Amino acid sequence: MSFTTRSIILVFILTTILVVSALLETNDSTKIEGFKPKDPFKEIKKIGNFFVFLGKIIKCSGETLIGLPSCILFYLIDLFIGTVKLIIIFLCSFSPHLEKARLTTWKIITKIDSMIYKISRFRIIEYPKSILKKCYKCRSVKMPKL
Repeated sequence: MSFTTRSIILVFILTTILVVSALLETNDSTKIEGFKPKDPFKEIKKIGNFFVFLGKIIKCSGETLIGLPSCILFYLIDLFIGTVKLIIIFLCSFSPHLEKARLTTWKIITKIDSMIYKISRFRIIEYPKSILKKCYKCRSVKMPKL
């Protein structure tokens, strides 16, 4: 038997002894203070939850790409409105009076929207439910803690 083979066998035996003794040992004197051993099944479940999260993200991205031709107009409208809103918020952040005016204007717009909705069942600041269902079906998913 060569030296390498004997060394490998010896390392295997010592590793086995260390692992078995660590698993069988319940003596309090060998426990590390402040160390709480983790349940391996909970850790495996966390990894599984992460892959479920990734699956939902991939599925949502695929559905969005498939529906892109019929929803691109709504996405572009959102992009434009969001950009304008960001610029307005940025400019209003320099003055409390402008910020107050912006909030007051938004309250007026929502009141006008609710009045129009009561009369015609149509919203001016929201898409109809059919469009929301077709183009905005993905919900925000929280990333699981690892």
